[in-house]
Amino acid sequence: MAASRQTLLIGQAVSSGVARGTAYVVSRADEAFWTAPASRGHGGAGSEALRRAAARTREQLARFQRELEARFEERVAQIFSAHLALLDDPGMMGAIEARVAEGVPAPDAVREVLGGHTRRLDESPHPAFREKAQDLRDLGRRLLLNLEDRGDDAADHRGQILVVSEILPSDLLRYIAQRASGVILAGGGVTAHIGVLARSLQVPLVAVEPEPLAGIENGTPLLLDANQGTVLLHPEPAAIEAFEGLLEAPEGEADAAGIVSETRTRDGACVRLLANIGLVSEVALARRFGAEGVGLYRSEIPFVIRQDFPTEDDQVRVYRRVLEGMGGAEVVLRALDVGGDKMLSYFPQADQANPFLGLRGIRFLYRNPDVFRAQMRAMLRAGEGFDLRILFPLVAAVDGFLYVREVVAGCADRLAAAGVPHNPRPRLGVMVELPAAVGIADELAAVCDFLSIGTNDLVQYMLAVDRTNARVADWYMPWHPSVLRAVRDVVEAGRRHGKPVSICGDMAKDPKLIPVLVGMGVEALSVPPRAIPSVRRVVQALDAGEARMLARRVLALGRLRDVTEALGIDWRPPSRSRG
Repeated sequence: MAASRQTLLIGQAVSSGVARGTAYVVSRADEAFWTAPASRGHGGAGSEALRRAAARTREQLARFQRELEARFEERVAQIFSAHLALLDDPGMMGAIEARVAEGVPAPDAVREVLGGHTRRLDESPHPAFREKAQDLRDLGRRLLLNLEDRGDDAADHRGQILVVSEILPSDLLRYIAQRASGVILAGGGVTAHIGVLARSLQVPLVAVEPEPLAGIENGTPLLLDANQGTVLLHPEPAAIEAFEGLLEAPEGEADAAGIVSETRTRDGACVRLLANIGLVSEVALARRFGAEGVGLYRSEIPFVIRQDFPTEDDQVRVYRRVLEGMGGAEVVLRALDVGGDKMLSYFPQADQANPFLGLRGIRFLYRNPDVFRAQMRAMLRAGEGFDLRILFPLVAAVDGFLYVREVVAGCADRLAAAGVPHNPRPRLGVMVELPAAVGIADELAAVCDFLSIGTNDLVQYMLAVDRTNARVADWYMPWHPSVLRAVRDVVEAGRRHGKPVSICGDMAKDPKLIPVLVGMGVEALSVPPRAIPSVRRVVQALDAGEARMLARRVLALGRLRDVTEALGIDWRPPSRSRG
């Protein structure tokens, strides 16, 4: 009997979802195109062949645009506008045509001209230029395939799981348009906005170490479980059969969840389950999984996936669709949260030694008042007739919140003076993510309308652990006594001032921590739409009285070992050899 080739790789779950398919190694495929021999035996290698290939490429890109525009409101199809602009660039195509006129075969001319440009752009430290290199690489690959009458190969990754060494927002959009089943990131860094975008686009994405995938061949059968962060190579029939059940499970959960109007513990305590979303298309997903509202709309996603700043009117249209789509239910729009690992490729900033401690969140808005005011005007205009709520990220001081409140009031006054319909009195909230905000939670609760605890960043800043750095992942501990006590302090500050407090981030969907949060008195959890059914089951199985006793007991503990034992968390101290 032949030895089994089945191999399990354990990585980092970046988004949720599962996929079955065959491997397609993107970097290897690209390299093969750029280093191919001069002659491949196809007939037409001259100017006419180049013109036909360019025309077919243009048709494919236009089709991708139409498909993306039909699925997403945020004009994400702009990514293919950049490709089309390159295709119509007389300097770029003119250089290729000139080499063909000199007798160079068209495929070689494409490799020579575009390959030279991509190499120079790849060496740039600026994300915008590296993203341009990706555009050129993709365009060149399409031209080369169309020169060989294999254009459909460039247009369809259906049934394939892509293996990539780096990934940009534009790449994810391309993979969606090309119908990829899932993505494996081998060795590249995972930024927060890539994770958020992957979840919003519903692309299963897992990050793994590069060594186990170094020899993977195109066509290798794969099972990708982005819920657990695992990749199974050469799966056995029994594994495939078990996996088929996972592929069917989400729809069933959604159907069952959709009939639930509220969520209560066994003894009747109400816990509202809200959705975290970043795209208009996720509104339907939130409703399908039984969300009672949107606790966090990440307004940066429409900024991240574009090639330039969205106009004020573009933003109004997107925000309005989110508000209308939720049918009057609570919707919290978070102000633009970029910086750290969420950079805008078209808006280069000066290099920062530590971006997470640099110009991000509300600080970015301070330094870019035109961007800030345009977004506030858009939110006010979109919020006409709705219970508009705007949340501000990375607030560190009462003075900072009072400043943004003045900016919003000024925007409302100017809209009123111009006779523009808008919401003149939105509710304004503070996102508690910094230890500084925890320390002044009472003062913040006194001046804001609501609070939202962003637990991912709160853990990062309280424990000084970069949540995107796999080398220190063992030190990222949401159950740390100081983190739990910080959450309690904010919840109690909100209660004292009669201000609602919600929890978002990974803590809000952790079945080990939900009982403690409910026991603290948390009344709203905001989680990804697909997590709502499982969170609902955890809450419904709880007794609020017992949860309060558990919370009191856990909050009195000062050692990690004792907390993890009390909560049933499988934890071992980080190895000193890895420190």
